[in-house]
This record gives sequence, structure tokens and C-alpha cells, in this order.
Amino acid sequence: MEKPKIYIGNDHGGYALKVALVKYLTEKSYTVEDVCCYSEDIVRYPYFAAKVAKAVLFGRLGKIQKQAW
Repeated sequence: MEKPKIYIGNDHGGYALKVALVKYLTEKSYTVEDVCCYSEDIVRYPYFAAKVAKAVLFGRLGKIQKQAW
């Protein structure tokens, strides 16, 4: 069974946890798409949450379109 693609993002407070989580998931053979915040610089979380939501939405839409054909 194919493992689902995981989209992940964070704000400055979650950067260290995201790095550890991406490493763990990659070691478990998951495909992880890191869509935002690549440092501990202060950022506005809602902007990055929207990026993750859009990545999930468009990723799922692409999968549905492929299945339709």
C-alpha cells in the first residue's frame, strides 16, 4: 500500500519540531513536502497555515483528476 504524501509547515515556534518530524517521517519512507518556514525567524502563522492547506487541497485535487482519467 502506498503511503500518503504529507504536507507540513510551521511558524517560528515549531521549526525545531518540524525538522525532527520531517526526519522521522522520511526515515519511515513517507514523502514529505515542506511548504514553509525554513528557520526560527519570526513569521505570521496564518500565512503559512494557508500555504499548507492549499498544498493539501491541490495535492488531493491532482490525485482525484488522475484517478478520473
